[in-house]
Amino acid sequence: MLLNESFCQFFDKTPSNNFGFTRRFGVWSIQETDPSATLTSLQVKKNNAEFIGFNQNLTKAICCLTHKRSSKFKDRECDGIAFVNINGKEERLLFVELKSKFDTEPVFDAIGQMCFSFLKMHSMLSLCEGYSLREIPIDFCAATKCAKDDDETAKVRFFISQASMSTTQSEKGTLLKSLFLDGKVSVKFHKLFQIMKINLPVCNDIKDKEITIYLQETQTYNNTQSLFCY
Repeated sequence: MLLNESFCQFFDKTPSNNFGFTRRFGVWSIQETDPSATLTSLQVKKNNAEFIGFNQNLTKAICCLTHKRSSKFKDRECDGIAFVNINGKEERLLFVELKSKFDTEPVFDAIGQMCFSFLKMHSMLSLCEGYSLREIPIDFCAATKCAKDDDETAKVRFFISQASMSTTQSEKGTLLKSLFLDGKVSVKFHKLFQIMKINLPVCNDIKDKEITIYLQETQTYNNTQSLFCY
């Protein structure tokens, strides 16, 4: 049994409109729910892949695990989560968050939202047949508007340069430099949590798990939609 199947059987109310459930081949669309957002949707495309996707409600308001029992485990969530079934042989887990402003802090915040969504998702998946964190690849995608002008680009580059030379923010600067210049970065959760200042004593399987974070920008500033070729 595939992991997405055992998850949907265990949490049998989630394959519904309330959780934004979709099953699509080749493409998955995520919608931003904030009415003030100027980046309103992201399409994720991957050949020979089936997306079993959900909206933010999948991990939203799980306060029984978060703020009712912990001051550090934040009840935050990202815009979408999908199981990605590639050729029926490999499953990946993809977390997506949309931000409308081209800047370091919104992207940094998006990563934090995806971290907490992952922790909540992990708590559910750990109950399901076929789940092994060591075996399933985990990917984050922060989608953002591109820079409005050269000044916005210069502002981001200046912050990254200053942070990279700082004794207290050098790791944050290195992470953001890879994202904004290369479009992706691979990092283990224990290092990412240190950078994000998520001070939770998680298990070794989580600490040692390496994930890939992608940054996807719109083609032009006026675009309200973006495309991520996964």
